[in-house]
Amino acid sequence: MDITKINLEEFKKLNSIYLDNILDGFNNYPNITIEGTEEDVNNAIKSLVDANGFENSYGDFYYGRIDEEAKNKVKASLKEEEIALIQSLELVREDIFLRLTPELLEILLKLTAKEVLFSTFYFTKYPCLIWGNYGRKYPVFFKDESVMKIVLEDILFYG
Repeated sequence: MDITKINLEEFKKLNSIYLDNILDGFNNYPNITIEGTEEDVNNAIKSLVDANGFENSYGDFYYGRIDEEAKNKVKASLKEEEIALIQSLELVREDIFLRLTPELLEILLKLTAKEVLFSTFYFTKYPCLIWGNYGRKYPVFFKDESVMKIVLEDILFYG
């Protein structure tokens, strides 16, 4: 599966939530916070990917905007094949949003959990986003109360 790069302008046209900062989310959208072990949080994110499908699941990835020192920290956290995948993307400053693939999802989950490079995960079938990571606390913002109810009761089983 090819990884699709999407710029901010195109991303905003999707049926998703976009936040300039986290306070906008807390002030304007229904939300919860997911907490737990790395495995717990990653399983919650994977459940949302499963429910939305990879075609409706995105991550932001600021690799194209960071300096060489930060890129070296990212590379030090990854396996050789993961580094090769990231380098094959040829990310530039404008390339922030990526449609998720199984391989990319694993990379972003790992880097976010280890606090090397943070990603936010966006979903468009059930419009919500997961902002990672504050000491293993991941705020989740929902487009509205009805989406929140579906996600919590039918996908994450927080009912």
